[in-house]
Amino acid sequence: MQNTKTFLSNHLLARKERELSSLCTFRILGI
Repeated sequence: MQNTKTFLSNHLLARKERELSSLCTFRILGI
């Protein structure tokens, strides 16, 4: 059960980081 919780939180963190990095990329490109 704990493994599933850790996996899910890691997955959500990774997705949030991807969204943040793409936002930064858009800002750099001036979109």
